[in-house]
Amino acid sequence: MERFGKLVKLALPLLRWYVNFYILILAILLWYKTQVFTFTVDSIAEEVAVLVFLALLLHSRLALLGRGYGTHRVSLLIFVAWLGPVAAFMFGYHLSYQVYVLHLEEILAMGGLCLLLLEALLLSLLGIVLAESLPERLVLWLGGGATVATCVVLSALHFSLASPTAFEGQDQPTTMTAR
Repeated sequence: MERFGKLVKLALPLLRWYVNFYILILAILLWYKTQVFTFTVDSIAEEVAVLVFLALLLHSRLALLGRGYGTHRVSLLIFVAWLGPVAAFMFGYHLSYQVYVLHLEEILAMGGLCLLLLEALLLSLLGIVLAESLPERLVLWLGGGATVATCVVLSALHFSLASPTAFEGQDQPTTMTAR
């Protein structure tokens, strides 16, 4: 248990720092994009809403993770694990589905997905140590597995959207003439 305690005490500040850094940089990039690109008011409202929701979700997850570990309450860790796929979808939005996606946003969102994978591993290890029954462990592991699966699917989807198509010539513009 002592080893995991040191790991959690190391991981939590790192995760909190990245969440704050991510939200700050994305807010600055959103302001920059509104200055450079043309946005509708609805698009700006959507991007701000997603960023605020993600900030609240990530800070809530980290607070629950710290409290769940500190009090040894597996129910809080289970809740954190099952909020992981929701957080992954929010990172996936920043990765591929904004109106304008900058390369820096892609890098930061992939970093966020990697940290979610780290959290899933950490929760699985904590589940081994703290869970007293097999059902608690299974629910915790299923939540971590859902987070991993969501991160993998969103990463693969991003790379498939960003890569050339598999069919030769399909990426070339077509010239159509009217008769």
